Amino acid sequence: MSWQKGQSGNPGGRLKVPREVTEMFRSLTDDSVAVLHNLMMSPSTADAVRAGIANSFLDRGWGRATQSVDVSVAKSVVDVTDEELMAIIKAAEASEAAEQTDIRH
Repeated sequence: MSWQKGQSGNPGGRLKVPREVTEMFRSLTDDSVAVLHNLMMSPSTADAVRAGIANSFLDRGWGRATQSVDVSVAKSVVDVTDEELMAIIKAAEASEAAEQTDIRH
């Protein structure tokens, strides 16, 4: 399906999560952190799982580490076609997915 220029593919935007659902999950925060902490500290938990939990704790407590990116621009951003931009986005997403897979394994 092709969109007309200036037209959103999702004019209503993302659906809002009902407040009751958000409040319910937030009320489970302390218990969830305790469960994850116990798993992380347990020697019987797989190392990859323990590392994933530790990484999540660090990300949420300190924020994700900044990443430097080397960019060389062959042409002006205004000259990039939609197809080229989508290819750049897909390549970046694939690179990030591969990086996340490396962290988990």
